[in-house]
Amino acid sequence: MPYLLEYEAKQIFKKEGLTIPEGEVAETPKQVKSIVERIGKPVVVKIQIPSGRRGRAGGVKFADNADEAEKAASELIGKEFLGHKVNKVLVEEKLNIKKEFYIGVVNDRAAKSPAILISSEGGMEIEEITQKFPEKLAKINVDIFKGLQVFQARNAARKVGIPVELINSISNTVYNLYWRIYRKYDATFTEINPLCLTTDGKLVAADARLSIDDDAMFRHKEIMPETEKYLNEREKHAKEKGYVYVELDPNGEIACISNGAGLGMSVMDYVNEAGGRLACFMDVGGRFYELAGDALKTVLTLPNLKAVLFHVYAGLTRANVIAKGVCEAIKEVKPKIPILIQVSGTGEKGAIEIMKKESEEFKKMGLIVEWCSHTVTGKESSTAHKGGVDVIETPVKRVLEWCGIKYKRNPPKWLPEHPEWEKTTREIMRKTLPLRPEPEYRELAKYE
Repeated sequence: MPYLLEYEAKQIFKKEGLTIPEGEVAETPKQVKSIVERIGKPVVVKIQIPSGRRGRAGGVKFADNADEAEKAASELIGKEFLGHKVNKVLVEEKLNIKKEFYIGVVNDRAAKSPAILISSEGGMEIEEITQKFPEKLAKINVDIFKGLQVFQARNAARKVGIPVELINSISNTVYNLYWRIYRKYDATFTEINPLCLTTDGKLVAADARLSIDDDAMFRHKEIMPETEKYLNEREKHAKEKGYVYVELDPNGEIACISNGAGLGMSVMDYVNEAGGRLACFMDVGGRFYELAGDALKTVLTLPNLKAVLFHVYAGLTRANVIAKGVCEAIKEVKPKIPILIQVSGTGEKGAIEIMKKESEEFKKMGLIVEWCSHTVTGKESSTAHKGGVDVIETPVKRVLEWCGIKYKRNPPKWLPEHPEWEKTTREIMRKTLPLRPEPEYRELAKYE
């Protein structure tokens, strides 16, 4: 989804009546110096990249005069921060801040509604606010048909301890953020952090974040060209080819190529829990046979990659067709790092036969390629695990081993609170697996 840079989001905020600091965008240190001379005040110089936590990465610097600002800009422009090259910086007046707040609007998938977040503490990540000051954070789930009402924002502001004299002004800012930004621009996420109360009594958006729904971009064509400029080469290529590529850590060690975003995100959870670093996940969808080679070539450009996991759970597209496409891609690309292929679902039996046959060919080529499926024994595949009901944990364990990380199983955090969920899931599997036409699934139903 298009993630606008701070200065782009602030241009929209200003257009819609929200107050932002005085400032301009610059591409060179000399431009920065000229801007500061025009502003005539101490400034802050901020890198413009599509990522949060810029301050912690050293991408925000303060300067009291034009010369200091020019020097700060020279240390930022052209450098790489959080995997992105800095082409522009935003130069703004340094605010005299009395108090910082947080306001934001997000898509709450669980509640199937927008959620308003208000906190009397700002200037830190929302996750940090949640941990340190839970009593100072309020959440409002909004009826999508009625939309946010001002009284809801006022009640939330009172709840988190916002001073009485600021309740009206802050609740009105929240109201405008919802209607004039989130709803008008089809946002999936927007926030002001911090929303600053200055010493002269103004509420100013010191930072701005805005992400727009991909499927709504046809309504905002004037924004689209600006956001696409900041995609890296891998992201641009994936967009051109028509598959989803999410780069999580350009210096990560593991790449996941799947036929579903849910699989990719599940792998990410397991890898993160074990202390690994997932570089990216790709959702190639039903075009695996066609795009497997291209996807593999794309992820192999990541500099620190140590393993690639092809994670397939076949539905409409049969697993045997996908397996054939992946094997052809591996033989074409000849990767120098280990590859693991997990195949399950429709056509799994045929996929297993293909993998058995191709494994010998890979050995002759000197490639490290393993495969697994939850319906075969460890004798047939060194990675496989007979009787395992989890098609994610076993392959993740193997790729982590290739990265030198020992995997230790940690039950999901919800499991101690809801042991009945696992019991119910196992009962459902015992009832449904025998109904599958493939004999290997009927056999699997006997195992825990």
